[in-house]
Amino acid sequence: MSAPSTTRTRPPAAAPAGGSARRPQVPRTLWFAVPAMLFLLYFFAYPLGVLLDLSFRQVSLGTAVRGERPFVGLDQYRELFASDVFWSSLPRTFIFVTVTVAIEIVVGFLIALMLSERTRFSGGVRGLIFFAWLLPPVVVGAVFGSFMGGTRAGVLNHVLLNLGVIDQPVVWLVNPTIGIITLILLTAWSGTPFVVLIMLAALRGVSPDLYEAAAIDGATAVKKVRYITIPQIWPTVSILILLQIIYVYKTFEVILVVTGGGPGRSTATLPFLAYLKAFAENDFGASAAYGTVGVLIATAISVPYLITIRRKEAQ
Repeated sequence: MSAPSTTRTRPPAAAPAGGSARRPQVPRTLWFAVPAMLFLLYFFAYPLGVLLDLSFRQVSLGTAVRGERPFVGLDQYRELFASDVFWSSLPRTFIFVTVTVAIEIVVGFLIALMLSERTRFSGGVRGLIFFAWLLPPVVVGAVFGSFMGGTRAGVLNHVLLNLGVIDQPVVWLVNPTIGIITLILLTAWSGTPFVVLIMLAALRGVSPDLYEAAAIDGATAVKKVRYITIPQIWPTVSILILLQIIYVYKTFEVILVVTGGGPGRSTATLPFLAYLKAFAENDFGASAAYGTVGVLIATAISVPYLITIRRKEAQ
């Protein structure tokens, strides 16, 4: 009769010396983010640091040639906040950005709704919208600027003169109100195609079953849009609004080509004033101060907006 077998149990692993816990290992996937982090550091953090340093120094073309960068501290910020041009640009910039983005989002949503229905001409219309999006803002500004030219060669003046509405050519862009309205419409015209393309992609993600269930309940087309379409695509739209705010805020080419910020500085937004300070007044230090304040304003708007979006998504 064989003896009963005995099972051996392994002794418990010895605890690390000193009772310290094992060091957490860095996930391997984190290393894939290193190139993106280096890219952001080089193309965002470094230029931002240079901009901030430049805003504390008096730099013009003459000092740059001599290699001088005298430190002036907060003097340029004091001049900026004491400037009437700066304070008048803030409400103008707010109106320009708000109205332009509102037009882009509303018009883009309506166009996307119409194009979401597959028809014979929907493909061709999408192609035209994509082509309009590819047009450089400089081209858009030059074409419409010549359209509103203040001579008989201007298309608008030519038409109104032939119709007998006006007796002589009108310099339309001399009026600040007409100038800012023109800039708003041109910027919205240039940015709406991008909004349409993103909206179309978002609408494709809405399940048709939701519309079928709503139709069975007797919901009208307006109620379907209000209670199904908009809530379903809102996460995409919320990010799109932020992207368009940033894009419109830094608008440069259209303003430069159409009005040049004039007459005076009456159509210049805050970022465009930074350009004028640098290349029209040859004051690069003051331009950096304008740019720094502009970055702070954009950050103060975008960060709370992103936090609000994340909280709503978490709920």
